[in-house]
Amino acid sequence: MRIAILGLKGIPATYGGVERYTEELATRLAARGHEILVYARTHYTSKELARKPYQGIQLVRLPSLNLKTTDTLSHTLLSTLDVITQRHVDTVIYQSLGNAFMSVLPRLAGIPTILVLHTEEWRMEKWKGATAQVFLRASERVSFSLATHVCVTSQWLQENLRLRYGREAGFASQGITLPELRPMKNLETLGLTSRGYILFVGRLVPQKGVHLLLEAYSKLQTDMPLVIVGDAPHQKKYQDQLRSLATPGVRFLGFRYGDELAELYSHAYVYVLPSSSEGIAFTLLEALAFNNCVLVSTIPANIEAAGPSGFFFQSGDTSDLCRVLGELLAHPDLVAERRGQARAHIAQQYNWDRVADYYEQLCLALTTPDKGAHR
Repeated sequence: MRIAILGLKGIPATYGGVERYTEELATRLAARGHEILVYARTHYTSKELARKPYQGIQLVRLPSLNLKTTDTLSHTLLSTLDVITQRHVDTVIYQSLGNAFMSVLPRLAGIPTILVLHTEEWRMEKWKGATAQVFLRASERVSFSLATHVCVTSQWLQENLRLRYGREAGFASQGITLPELRPMKNLETLGLTSRGYILFVGRLVPQKGVHLLLEAYSKLQTDMPLVIVGDAPHQKKYQDQLRSLATPGVRFLGFRYGDELAELYSHAYVYVLPSSSEGIAFTLLEALAFNNCVLVSTIPANIEAAGPSGFFFQSGDTSDLCRVLGELLAHPDLVAERRGQARAHIAQQYNWDRVADYYEQLCLALTTPDKGAHR
């Protein structure tokens, strides 16, 4: 089959859960012999990378209006027009709720579409403005009518949509490739020791709750550093706020990739994800895959992902985060015990090959006569 994937920043993924999801899915579908086109934004994927196939994937690089409120929609519209008029594909996969209205356009041209929802985007703090929330909630209400098929990446979201709209979305989880734990190599140059730091990895945006983590950390009596790995475009005001909250033990490392990030995961004492709104976070799955003890907020996606391996604090409650984190710092034996359960939990629940199986079978069904109308 010839399948196009739209609505993301691009691949290879450097940051962004949707980008990671797309890269993992697209490379597996390409390896199975399908012709995969992934649309990328010029500010994310370089011209050099797009000159030849990337792991068997054709990259279609188009511009966007690179502002917070226009980047995604402008690029998805250009990508949609290109895929309809130039590419002769069998199926189009749209990533994320904000692109729901675009998913009807290929259908009008006779091409089935799949819309993949990762979370309730209208709950994200970055879209608190009335206009953005109205648009995203409207997108959610009509998504089942606009796309040929709607999929979700978490069971909590599948149940949520069933209860609110009486419609059944397909379910294909995230996946994870179990990594090799890395030996100490570069951490000492950062002033860090094995199992001697608290770790956060993710985009520095309000919904991730890093401000809560910094506030809680400032109230702890500990010499253990707090390491913040990540960054975010279009978020200078929030990042300035984070730095104003930082106490002497806080280390902002910016984006880290590859072996360096793997080493940071491999030697953390505890990984903390205090998000207020989230899909199944790749960074949380990665932390578990590296056998980390994790402490996460009590939002449905985090509870689902962490499962029996996680510790939890009340979402949005700085005092509760401080309390639980303090208990974990005081009980390394409990942390070590929970750390030993993490990798097995992830291996059982999150598998990329099963995700690829799902989409391969769904695309085949949608392009087979008498099956394409099924949702």
